[in-house]
Amino acid sequence: MKEFLLYQSPLGDMILAASAKGLCGVWFAGQKHLPDFSTWTKAERNPLLKETRQALSGYFSSKGQTFDLPLDLADGSEFQQKVWRALQRIAPGKTTTYSDIARRIGKPSSVRAVAAAIGRNPLSI
Repeated sequence: MKEFLLYQSPLGDMILAASAKGLCGVWFAGQKHLPDFSTWTKAERNPLLKETRQALSGYFSSKGQTFDLPLDLADGSEFQQKVWRALQRIAPGKTTTYSDIARRIGKPSSVRAVAAAIGRNPLSI
């Protein structure tokens, strides 16, 4: 079962979601590719979602907050999961290109597929 809660960030409303295995989504309200939440449970008391909310608050208040939360990225394909793991290795404040990510995952000619996977990334931060 997946649970979610709403979080009001300085950048706008966000939706935080967790499964029994870990954090499975951090989206901005209204963004493309949101899942259908109709079968999910709204859960203000979920410990992982509360911890995620606290981590985001620290992050947005510039306290140098890092994230060390269990993740559940099982909803993505194997390729998408490789791309999403590569995104997690980008240092805070740093940028990269689709081409760089494609090379890092060993698929240098898959730049468009990398871009599509990034567009479906369930962890928007």
